[in-house]
Amino acid sequence: MTGSAEAGRIYELASDTAYTLTDLTAKVTRQSGRQVEYQNLSEAD
Repeated sequence: MTGSAEAGRIYELASDTAYTLTDLTAKVTRQSGRQVEYQNLSEAD
């Protein structure tokens, strides 16, 4: 998912296990070897 064909696309993730977005970013960081960050924004943002 690093090519321009994926730019702007939305991917939905599903699992039998509940994950927080912080958990998910940690897993993506470990699997990809690249730093992924999650910033929780308020609804106003």
